[in-house]
Amino acid sequence: MPPLAVHARFTAHPGSGDELAAAVDEMSDAAEQEAGTLVYAAHRDRDEPDAVVMYELYADDDALDVHGATEAAARFGSRLDGLLAREPEVWFSRPTRTKGLPAAGHDGHDELG
Repeated sequence: MPPLAVHARFTAHPGSGDELAAAVDEMSDAAEQEAGTLVYAAHRDRDEPDAVVMYELYADDDALDVHGATEAAARFGSRLDGLLAREPEVWFSRPTRTKGLPAAGHDGHDELG
C-alpha cells in the first residue's frame, strides 16, 4: 500500500491560536513515537495567527488508523471541542513526487507511485 498524506487546517476562535498550537504540539509529541507516522508537520498560518495547517505523511492507510486510535488523538479531539471557530478542513492524497520527504516503500528515489 502506498503512503498516505493528510492535509488539515484548524481555525481557532479569535485570540485562541496559542491554545490551538499547544494542543497541536502535544499531539505532535505523541506522533513522534508512532513508527508509521513518517512526517507530522504543523505550520502556523502567516496571515491568520489563530489557524494551524498540518501536513502528515503515513506509511500506509493502516498507519493512519493506528494514529487515529491512540489516546493522544482522543485527547486532541477533546481539546478541540469549543476551541475551533469552524469545522476542520481535512483532505487526503497519495504523494506522487516529493523532495525532502521519505519515499516509503520505494527504492529511495523521491518519486512515489
